[in-house]
Amino acid sequence: MYACILLSLVLRCIPHAPNFAPVMATCLVLSRYNYSSINILLYLLASDICQEISFKLGISPYSGLHSGMIWLYLTYLISIKVSIKHTYLKPIMASIVFYFISNAMVWTFSSMYDKNLNGLIRCYYMAVPFFKYSLLSDCFYYYGFTSLAWAPNAYANIRHEAKLDYIRND
Repeated sequence: MYACILLSLVLRCIPHAPNFAPVMATCLVLSRYNYSSINILLYLLASDICQEISFKLGISPYSGLHSGMIWLYLTYLISIKVSIKHTYLKPIMASIVFYFISNAMVWTFSSMYDKNLNGLIRCYYMAVPFFKYSLLSDCFYYYGFTSLAWAPNAYANIRHEAKLDYIRND
C-alpha cells in the first residue's frame, strides 16, 4: 500500500493533463483498505504539498496550495463515502459525485459565473473537459493501484497454497 501512496505522490509532481492525477483513485484505494479519514486527509495534504513544490520548481504549471483546499478535501471525503459497494464502479461514481459537488462550489464561491440557473449550467458545461480527464484518470489509477495493492497478497496466497500442496504430497 505504501508503494501506491509513494507512486501517487511522484505522479502528482510530474506534468500531466488537467485533472489527470491519481488523487481520487488513491483516496478510494486507501478507503477500500480501511484507512481512516484522517489518513486520507494527510495523504491529500502531502499530495498538495508535493504539487506545490513541483509548481515552485517550475516542473508543473499547477499550484497545489490554495484557499479552497478545505472545501476540496471535504468534497474528496464525500465522494469516497457516497461511492457504491461494487468495487469496479467506485471510481466512476466518485468522479461523478466530485464533479457535481466541486463545480457547485466553484459556482457558489467564485465570481466567474452569474449567480443564477444559467450561471450554474455554464459552470457545469465549462467543467466537462476536466471531468473527462478526471474520470479517465480515476479509473486508470484506481484499477492500477488496486492491482498493485492486491498483487502481494495474491502472490503470498499462491505460495501458501503451493506449500500446502507440497506438504500434502509428502
